[in-house]
Amino acid sequence: MRRVFSLLCLCSLLLSACGPGNSEDDGPIPGLDTSPVPTAQGSGDGTSSGATITFAAWEYEMSTYETLATKFHEENPGINVVIVSMDELSSSGESDAPQDEVSRMRRVVSGADTAAQSSISPEVAASGLLLDMKPLMESDAGFKRDDFYPGVLDRGTYDKGMLVLPRYVWLQILAYNKDLFKNAGVPEPKSDWTWNDLFGAAEQIAAFDSKAYGFYDPSSGFYSLLSEIESRKINVLDVSAADADLTQPELVSAIEKIQGLITNRTIYSGVSKGSKNQSDPQQVVRDGHVGIFPPEMTTSYMEGATDIGKPQTAADLPFTMGKINYPKSDALLSTINNSNVEGFVISSGTQHPNEAWKWVEFLSRQTDDSPNGRMMMVGTGRIPARQSVAEASKFWDNVDDEAKTAYQTTLAQQVVRMTKTPDYTTLGPLSQAIYDVTTGGKKPADALKSAQEQLTAQVDELAKATPTPTPQAGPVVVSTPVPQTAPDGAATLVFNPLGYDTSSFRKMARTFNDQKNGYFVQIKATDVTTSPVTLADAAKSADCFAWWNAPQSANDFAALLDLQPFFSADASFKQDDFPPAVLSQLTSNGGIYGLPYTFNTRVLGYNKTIFDSAGIETPTYTWKPDDFLAAAKALTTGSGDKKQYGYIPLGGAISDLSFFITQFGGQLSTGSGKDVQPNFSDPTVVKAIQWYIDLAKVHGVTPKFTLPYSPSDNSSDNSYDMIQKGLGAMWLDSGYGSFPVGVDGVNSGLSWQPGLAPLPLGGAGMQSGDLWVRGFYVSAKTEQQQGCWEWLKFVTSNVNNLNGDLPARISVASSAEFTSSANETQLQMIKIYQEALKQPSKNNPGLNALYSSSQFGFDTYWFYKAIDDAIEKDANLAEELKKADELTKANMKCVAETQKPATCAKQTDPEYDGYNTEDPDPNRPIGIERGWGG
Repeated sequence: MRRVFSLLCLCSLLLSACGPGNSEDDGPIPGLDTSPVPTAQGSGDGTSSGATITFAAWEYEMSTYETLATKFHEENPGINVVIVSMDELSSSGESDAPQDEVSRMRRVVSGADTAAQSSISPEVAASGLLLDMKPLMESDAGFKRDDFYPGVLDRGTYDKGMLVLPRYVWLQILAYNKDLFKNAGVPEPKSDWTWNDLFGAAEQIAAFDSKAYGFYDPSSGFYSLLSEIESRKINVLDVSAADADLTQPELVSAIEKIQGLITNRTIYSGVSKGSKNQSDPQQVVRDGHVGIFPPEMTTSYMEGATDIGKPQTAADLPFTMGKINYPKSDALLSTINNSNVEGFVISSGTQHPNEAWKWVEFLSRQTDDSPNGRMMMVGTGRIPARQSVAEASKFWDNVDDEAKTAYQTTLAQQVVRMTKTPDYTTLGPLSQAIYDVTTGGKKPADALKSAQEQLTAQVDELAKATPTPTPQAGPVVVSTPVPQTAPDGAATLVFNPLGYDTSSFRKMARTFNDQKNGYFVQIKATDVTTSPVTLADAAKSADCFAWWNAPQSANDFAALLDLQPFFSADASFKQDDFPPAVLSQLTSNGGIYGLPYTFNTRVLGYNKTIFDSAGIETPTYTWKPDDFLAAAKALTTGSGDKKQYGYIPLGGAISDLSFFITQFGGQLSTGSGKDVQPNFSDPTVVKAIQWYIDLAKVHGVTPKFTLPYSPSDNSSDNSYDMIQKGLGAMWLDSGYGSFPVGVDGVNSGLSWQPGLAPLPLGGAGMQSGDLWVRGFYVSAKTEQQQGCWEWLKFVTSNVNNLNGDLPARISVASSAEFTSSANETQLQMIKIYQEALKQPSKNNPGLNALYSSSQFGFDTYWFYKAIDDAIEKDANLAEELKKADELTKANMKCVAETQKPATCAKQTDPEYDGYNTEDPDPNRPIGIERGWGG
C-alpha cells in the first residue's frame, strides 16, 4: 500500500489550525435552531438581565453542550444559552460562495456569539472576526489564570489578542529505547535538544547495531524533510504554488540527505524500497529495533487516553523506554510539537461580550466531555488546559513521569506562529517526490522534476477553473437568535435521525414546522451509550426515529407502533406507493411497523458480450437455481488460464452461498433475538450447500473456491481481475455493480459490455437477506402518533438523504427531482427490479440473525470450516455441518454467559484457529445515548 503522507495530516501538521470545516449542504444559512434553556431573571454582576447568547457546536457534540448549557443556566439564571448547529453555520448553502477559512469563520461568528473551535489559521487570526478576550479575562476578578498550565494561554493568543480560550492542548512527544542508546554509547536526549541532535543520535545507533534503525519517522520521511527545509531556509512551502520551485538545488540536496539517512537506517520510514513484504513498523518498534519513535507505537491504547482501558505498560516491552519532548523548531516544524488547541471563541460581533465570556470561561472548567457525563479523552497528548480539570479527571494517573515532563516541557516552549497558511497545492507533488525517492528508488532530481511538472499542471488547471469568489469583508453582527419553540397550540414531537446527517433533518424540520399544521418537530440526535444498542433502545430515544435496517425480532416489533390504521384512515397517502417487496420487510402479522425510506439490493451482473455471442437471453428474476446452472454450463468454455467461466463469485463465495441457500428454501437460523439458534444441519441447507460446492467440483462452471475462516488462511481472491478480463459470464454483485454500466450500456474502460439483471429469485422469491431497507419508525409509547405519521409522510418524500440508495416510494422514484439527479445505474436498477419488487419479500435473516443475537456477533469459524473441509478434504458435508451446528450452539451459550468470545472459542474447541483471539474491553462505550423515555 502506498504510504504517501496524507494531505489531510499534512494540513494539521503544518497549520496548527482546524477551521470550522466544510460540511457541504444545499440549504441557506439557517435560522438558529434548537430549544434554549428557559430564560430567567438578572444575575446582578454586570451582565444583562435575561440576555440570550448562542453557541455553535458540531452535531455530534450538541447533546453534550445542551447538558452543559442547562448547568450553566442554573448557576447564571440571567443568561440564556441557545445551542446552534456548527454544521449548518459553517456550510455556505450556495455553490458559488467563498469556501476559504475566513469566509467559513465569518458564517459561524455571524450566526453565533460563541463557538467551539480549534486553533485558527493566521488569516482568521488577522481578520478581526474574533473578539480579543484578554480585556474580559483581566476584568474578571474570579478568573484563575494560574489554573492554566504555563504556556497554555499563549497557544490561544495571537497578534490581535487572546482569540481562543483553551480547553485542551494536543501535544506530541517522542519515546526512545534506552537500551539501544546505552549499548551504542549515545547519551540520552535532553529537553533542549535539536533536530541535528536527534539525527546525530539516530545515526550512531544505526551504525552500532546493524539490525536497528535510528528514528522512526511516522510521516514516511516528511517530518525529516521539513527539518531540512527549515534549517536550510528553503523557500518552498511559504510561497504560492505558482511561485514554488521544486527543482531548486537546495531542495534536491535536502532530499538527497533524507534519502541517505533512510539508506543507512538513521531514519526508518516504515517502507522499504522495492519490497513487497513490508514489516509492521509498530512491531519493529516493539521488538526493540528502533531508537527514537512516537510512544503510541508501543501501546494498544494511546498515551494519556482515559476511560477506554489501560495502555500497554513498559513491562510488556523487551527494553526500557524513555520519553522526551520533540526538538524545538521554528514556525514550519513547531506545529508538530506545539500542535493544536481545542477551545472556545467569541464573535467580535456579539452584543453580549460579558455574558459570552462567562459562558466560555465556564466551559473551560468542565470535566464532562460526553453526554453521559464521563470524561473520554481518546488520543495522544490531549492535555487539559486547566490543572483543576486534569486533577478532577485524574488525567496524569495514566501518564508516566517522563511523559509528563515531556508534555510540560513542550507546553512551556515559546509558541512560534506561521505568518500565512502554506499553499497546500504544493504538498501533494512534494509528498509524491519523497515517496518515489524513499520507496521507488527514483533519483531526487528526477523525482522533483516530475513533481514540478505535476505542480505546474495543477496550477494551470486551477487557473482555468471558475474564479474564486471574493470573500466578504467588514465587521460582523451576530444574528438575533430566534429560538425554535412550538407555537401556541402545537404539539411537540421528538425525532432522532439515527445514521443520517442531523443538520439536513433540522432543515426539513424547519420547513415542516413552518407549515403550522399543529405539530412541531424537534430534532434530537444522541450518539453515545455504554451498552449495546437495539431498535427497542432507539424507540426509547424519541417519539419517532430513523433506524439502519428493518426490524428483526419480536422485541423490535413490540417497540414500534403499527401504522396500518393510519394508512387505512389517510386517503391522501396510498400504501401501494411502496413496492410490496420493500414494504413487507417492515410488516409482521398484518401490521406495518414503519415507513420505508430507501432500499438497495444485490444484482446479477453479466457479460452482455458473452451472452450475445452464446445466444442466451438476458437473465430474469424468475430464474431458479437450475436455470442459473444451465446458463452457467452453456457459457463455460475453454481451459487453463483462458477458461471462460459461466459464473464467478465476485469477492469470494460467502455471500453468494447464503443467497443460493435461501433460494433452495433453506434457513441458516431459527428463532429470533436471544433465542436464535444455528440451523446448519437442516437437510435443505445441506442440499443447497452441496449444490453450490458442485458448481466447481462437479460442473466446473466456476473456479475452485475456499471459504476463509482462519487467520492462517493464505488464499487470495482474484475474482475481480478475472471478470474484468472477460473470463466470467455471470456474478452476483452489490449495489450498482462493480462494473458500472454507463450511458447506453457502455463502459469505456472494458473490452466487453457489462449488463445488470435482477437476482435469480425464482426458487423462493426475494428474501430479507437480499434487500436492505432503511426506514422511519414510531415508538409504541409515543403520545404523538398522528404528528409522527404526518412527519414521516413528509420526510419520505425527500430525496436529499438517500445516500446513494434508491427511494422506497414509487412516486419519489419517478419524480423529476430524483430522475434528474440519479445516475444511469440507479435508473437501470429501478427498471430491472420493477417486476420483482411487486412480489412480497420473505423474512429469512439467515446469518444476520445470528450476528445480531449478541453484542459480540457470531463466530462463523465452525460453519465455514465444515464447508471448506467438504471442499478440500472430501469430508461428508452433512456430518461436518452437524458438528458445526453443535459447536456453534455451545459457543453462543458460553458467550451469552461470560461475555468472553475469545475465551469461549478455545473452551468450545481447543483446536480453534479463528479470528476471535482477544476478549473485548467491557468498558468501551458504544452506540447511542439513552434519551427520551428511557
